[in-house]
Amino acid sequence: MKLIPDSRGGRMSRRSDPTFTRAMLVLLPLTTEFTQRGGDVEALLLRHKIPVAALTTPTMLVDAATCYAAMEDMAESLGDLHFGAKVAAEAANKGAPAMWDAAKNAVTLGDFLTRIVVEIATQVNNVRYLFSASSDVASFEVQRMLRVSGPTTQLDAIGVVFYVTLIKRGLGKTFDPKSIIVTAPTDAGFPPNFLPKSSFIKSDINGLRISFPPRWLWEPFSPDWDVV
Repeated sequence: MKLIPDSRGGRMSRRSDPTFTRAMLVLLPLTTEFTQRGGDVEALLLRHKIPVAALTTPTMLVDAATCYAAMEDMAESLGDLHFGAKVAAEAANKGAPAMWDAAKNAVTLGDFLTRIVVEIATQVNNVRYLFSASSDVASFEVQRMLRVSGPTTQLDAIGVVFYVTLIKRGLGKTFDPKSIIVTAPTDAGFPPNFLPKSSFIKSDINGLRISFPPRWLWEPFSPDWDVV
């Protein structure tokens, strides 16, 4: 099993250890927007003992709970509870590199979600992606392998807003917000009117679940990203 230096100098962490994650993948989109809005990234990283190099070194691992705490810190520093959700929506509309292959090769929503489960698993290991379907309901679920003690408002909002926006963009006119059910620990970070109140279920789930009519699985799916 490959060993990669973690953020604390010479110590080594197994790549499969779910308590660690790649800060560049998790935090860079947020810190970029944080900087553009006047936030002090270096001070933020210092508060959470995250090396600045972690944002430019793809293989550097840092404590996942620390990354989640930094997300909450950014929103609090900016005074914007919906900070993470705004970044997530923009990423879903512009296109995320981790999704490009899945989107490029998918024909239907079901095809896309199946590819996501396989492809994302090769890039991150502190979450588990699941996709299931029955005659009554289809579900896409993200399970966190680490349970943190602090708030996850930004983390929850980022996950839900990103995937719901992505599904909406890919399905086009087929998408109906009244036909989708989101299960998550909190909706506090969701933008106003993002989904009808009846579409949200608050649960102690360690992650998120997005459920929708199984007929959507056969619908054409194209996020129409300008991928280069």
